[in-house]
Formats: sequence, structure tokens, C-alpha cells
Amino acid sequence: MAYLNARQVLPPELLAQIQQYLDGQLIYIPKKSARRKPWGSRNGSRTLLQQRNQSIRQAHRRGQSLACLADQLHLSEDAIRKIIYADKARSQPSEPADKAQP
Repeated sequence: MAYLNARQVLPPELLAQIQQYLDGQLIYIPKKSARRKPWGSRNGSRTLLQQRNQSIRQAHRRGQSLACLADQLHLSEDAIRKIIYADKARSQPSEPADKAQP
């Protein structure tokens, strides 16, 4: 990300207002949220993790133990458990609060 001089890009009135709060300091201005890309979408990390998690779920369904999966993938058993049970939580529809059993 390139450094920009505020004098070159901001109107003088706005620059004067900003200087009241941050005179001579550096400031980061984030992109608008609509223009931000989701985490991992640029370099493919998100897709790789989704594929890895899917293979973990499939191996567990085939009977592979949590300890074995943890050793193979260099993850903790808790991490494997979270991946497996996050899938189950998404696939089971939750009961509405007003329809709860007495």
C-alpha cells in the first residue's frame, strides 16, 4: 500500500479538521466494507481449508479416530472435534424457541 500525502488528496477544509485530531501522525483508512474481499479469497487459503475440513469429516465418517486424524494433520484433537461438530451443527436445523418441548 503506497503512502499518500493528505495535502495532495484531501480538500483543505477536511485536512484542517483531521489535523485537529492527528496533527502530523500517520493514519490508516480502511476500505469500505463492500469493497473488502473475504479472508483467504485472494490467495486460495479459504478454499484449501474448506477442502481440508471436508476431507477430515469424510475420514471421520469412515471411522478414522480423532487421535489418528490429529496426528496425520498436525492438529489438536480439539481442533479436529470442532471441525467435525461444526459440520453437524450446520446440517441440523435448530428448533424455534416458541416450539421448544415442555
